[in-house]
Amino acid sequence: MTAPRQVLVVKLSSLGDVVHAMPAVQDLRDAFPEVQIDWVVERGFAPLVQRCEGVRRVIPCELRKWRKSPLVAHIARLLPGGRRYAMANRTAGSSYEAPTRWVADVAIPLEPQSHAVQRGRAMCAQAFGYVLQGPPRYRLGRSAGPRDDTVVLIHGSSREDKCWPVAQWIALGERLLAQGHGIGLPHGDDAERARSQRLAKALGPRAEVWPRLSLDALTDRMAQSAGAIGVDSGLSHIAVALDLRHVQIYNFDTAWRTGPLDAARQRSVYASPAPGVDAVWDAWQAVTMPG
Repeated sequence: MTAPRQVLVVKLSSLGDVVHAMPAVQDLRDAFPEVQIDWVVERGFAPLVQRCEGVRRVIPCELRKWRKSPLVAHIARLLPGGRRYAMANRTAGSSYEAPTRWVADVAIPLEPQSHAVQRGRAMCAQAFGYVLQGPPRYRLGRSAGPRDDTVVLIHGSSREDKCWPVAQWIALGERLLAQGHGIGLPHGDDAERARSQRLAKALGPRAEVWPRLSLDALTDRMAQSAGAIGVDSGLSHIAVALDLRHVQIYNFDTAWRTGPLDAARQRSVYASPAPGVDAVWDAWQAVTMPG
């Protein structure tokens, strides 16, 4: 296939989905070093996409304004001979909107049981005719500087049923403090801030409630930490992209679809209604003290 000159990625949201699309961008760069890649994304996530190596231009989109308008991919102008590519089928556990198939010039069939990262990589590889090489690479630029001993506890999620009980966060935090770590407590809204404050009060002075940071600044701060333990949320997926030591907590059996793929440095723990502290602690020990 002729090497593409320009590629427009249309992945608007959510935060986790945006992170999961980054390895496909790196595959494209490796296969076609001269390709120019632009990305349309919801405005709130634009600062994160700007950090993704190889993205020439980030085009912020006000998602709410497009809900009753033609899809972004449909109105994008094509170069002569250009094509629009999209999924041909739904994959297990993922949403699939009929208009996405409607705007595609070429629909790419995918394995129905696909991890979100591998799904995007496979679609791009089939669309542009190259063979996938190696594990996913995010190349999410991070600020230089030494890492400290802080472990970030990512306790917030857009869905309350994905959260972990506060008492279990406290028990886990006590073990981390005894191991010599400090604890960082991020938050994105008032409810999460209240939970962070409650955890900090229970855990003492080495548990710090971070100020509410921009997504870019929060990514920088996480990049300097020793690792992260979190529920299934966008920040946990950023921890994966930053290659932090990380444990991801699942109350639902969906880790096969969105959980970490590097078992040596990152693991998921699942149980219903929620994993116990011992299971999460054992996973943390496995990724921080292998062997």
